[in-house]
Amino acid sequence: MSIVIRRATNGDIGQICRLECMFFWQDKNPEEIEGKINLNDAYYFVAETEEKIVGYLLAKAVIDEVDLWYIAVDPDYQHQGIGNQLMKKFIENMEDEKIQKITLEVRRSNQIAISLYKKYDFKEISVRKNYYKNPTEDAVILQYVNKNEI
Repeated sequence: MSIVIRRATNGDIGQICRLECMFFWQDKNPEEIEGKINLNDAYYFVAETEEKIVGYLLAKAVIDEVDLWYIAVDPDYQHQGIGNQLMKKFIENMEDEKIQKITLEVRRSNQIAISLYKKYDFKEISVRKNYYKNPTEDAVILQYVNKNEI
């Protein structure tokens, strides 16, 4: 299976909506996704195979830092390295753009995601107690520092 990681376009909105509904258990507004895709300071990548979007990553710049908001892979395509490919492309892009730091939050129980982030040298910098609901759980704050830009 060949996966292409590329920037999201307006033509991807319907498929991104489908994925977001899988992960966030609510209908997503296509206009909201379109707005994020078209933000100048957003990084919206998709993983595509055979014209099907099977994963995405969304991050937003704040001056010279970036907040990683979402990374998700269709359950039928998980455990095939797609999340890793999305992260690799994202990190390479951030380094090319001379971004100094990337910050994210993740449920403490999401050890698969935490392992992926640590593979890319994200370090735990803080914890937000009881941040997540349903179920209540701490958020671990992780940060990547581009050592070439400090």
